[in-house]
Amino acid sequence: MMKKTFTDKKLLSLTTLVFMASCIAVMTSPAMSFKSMSKKGPWELLVQLGEKGNPLRFPVEVSQDDKPLDLHKNIPIFGSTAKIKIQQYLPDLRWETYVEEQKNSGAAARVSITGSSLPQPFSMLLSTEDLKRKTRELQAGKIGLLKLVDPVHYQENIKLLSNTDILGMLTVRINNPTTKDKTSVQEFIISPNQKITLPGNGSHITILDYVPHFTIDIKSKKVTSASDEPINPAIKVKIQEGDKSREKWIFANYPDLMMGNHPGNNAEKNTLQVNFDHFSLKKDHSTYYLIISPGQTPALLSKVEKKIKVEAIKKDEKYPLDGDFVFTIDQTYESAALMKKWTNGSEKMNNPALIVQYTIGGAQEEVVLELGKPFHKKTDQGTMILMYRKVAEENGKSAKPAMGGKKMP
Repeated sequence: MMKKTFTDKKLLSLTTLVFMASCIAVMTSPAMSFKSMSKKGPWELLVQLGEKGNPLRFPVEVSQDDKPLDLHKNIPIFGSTAKIKIQQYLPDLRWETYVEEQKNSGAAARVSITGSSLPQPFSMLLSTEDLKRKTRELQAGKIGLLKLVDPVHYQENIKLLSNTDILGMLTVRINNPTTKDKTSVQEFIISPNQKITLPGNGSHITILDYVPHFTIDIKSKKVTSASDEPINPAIKVKIQEGDKSREKWIFANYPDLMMGNHPGNNAEKNTLQVNFDHFSLKKDHSTYYLIISPGQTPALLSKVEKKIKVEAIKKDEKYPLDGDFVFTIDQTYESAALMKKWTNGSEKMNNPALIVQYTIGGAQEEVVLELGKPFHKKTDQGTMILMYRKVAEENGKSAKPAMGGKKMP
């Protein structure tokens, strides 16, 4: 029998348009083009201020390319108030994600997974503010995170979570500038065809339709589901405020995207903002959702071997996943953000990078320059472009970096 391995299941979402015109312009222009080369030096730092000026080239020299080094090298940018300083060289840049507690942020949690095929525990961070980390679909099961902030409906929502027909949670923010708090939040665990009456508001929201994998048929131009997998879950709602009503599609993966008829759209921005969080207990494999709510004991919604229950989270408790895998909940955070910091991973030249400090107009910022990847920054003097790259070759030989003004090959 083949032994089950532990890997992330790759889930595909709708293709989204990502505009990187500035980067493409730099990389494809005659001034900034370069051949695909090995990572080993000689290297140079390219600096360009404004779109019309010629990039300046400065040599980057390190005594050992497989060891991290403090350089503290000032780069002279004549005729500009910008100051640039190369602080460090890293042979193997790596990024570490950590949790930082912050007010008015989402919930976060750290869990550890163990199993016979894992040489050591696999640590995993969850965050309600990061779509990729809100729910992790694994071969051994699914682990997700949910934050409830509505104290009025908390107990009611907890009871509804064990319903297998639920589609997820609808969060309604009611903006009222005349009240003390300006904004109130109401949360509802929703099911198909449900009609919601907003307490104290008189408005109604009706769930008209749900599709797990939203797409539009090219021929019929109608909404359909490309599969039964919740790859791009969306619900269609009807919002009734007084004598005005509107219908729209709300996307769990794209909270800022709306589709539908929007009469009185300005009124909607000023009164109701609706978001959809999708979660489901319909799959056969082990499913868990950590539930975090301010002032409440963290809870765990689980479905294991078709049994659904909600219980308080227990520290050091081993919760079963599929196969022989189990997980523990190491830490939960009511309000926290996931942050990233750079570090050097090893004394091997796997991913060389420069840590650069630049100052413009008294404002100082640290930039991490990975080899061959341009950095853009808008300034009063125009867009500043920095790039750490290997020295371009001219006629089979490495070109000598110039101390400014020379147009790059």
